[in-house]
Amino acid sequence: MASLVKLADPHWAVSDYTTLCRPQKTRVVPIPYRYADYPLNLLTDSTGIKFLGDGEWQARKHGVQGPRPWPKAHLAMDTMTSDFRIVEIPPGSDSDSPILPELLEPIPGAETIGTATADGP
Repeated sequence: MASLVKLADPHWAVSDYTTLCRPQKTRVVPIPYRYADYPLNLLTDSTGIKFLGDGEWQARKHGVQGPRPWPKAHLAMDTMTSDFRIVEIPPGSDSDSPILPELLEPIPGAETIGTATADGP
């Protein structure tokens, strides 16, 4: 990165990579909402996400210490455009049905929801 900046202008300051990477855990990136011209037909589902890291190495070296929870991502997809309208990763591992009202909260009130379909109990 520093070599590219030197080519562009030798007087620019270059941040260290740790300055850029450190706030990644808490950085919130605003994504503008795209309104639809039609009532939304949403399909909701959830899936487990397995994170690999030092826990895998630790389990091989010291033995398995118990099951690790998988974070569960809840998704709501627009059937017309296949766009994901909502992606939530709540702290618990609830199924889709109990959290469906909370899952639909980020959709603005001006947006019309035609149907919302979830699988499971």
